Amino acid sequence: MPGEAAAYALGDYDAAADAYAEALRGDPEDGRAALYRGWALEKLGRTRDALRDYDLAVETLGGSDPSALIARADLLRANDAFA
Repeated sequence: MPGEAAAYALGDYDAAADAYAEALRGDPEDGRAALYRGWALEKLGRTRDALRDYDLAVETLGGSDPSALIARADLLRANDAFA
């Protein structure tokens, strides 16, 4: 995923989201690609899509990577989901 990471690092979140989407087409259970696409989608203001990706990342990664849980919780908190 080096190209996707480069696009994200350069602030090209559309390109990053598209690249991670391509990775997910190849492997729909790729939790890391779902997490990273979620980050890109969140930067683009697509919170519902980002949340969907975070949910997929949590489901597929389980407890092996707390980043997915943290990203999901941060997104919900930022959007007053717990209010």
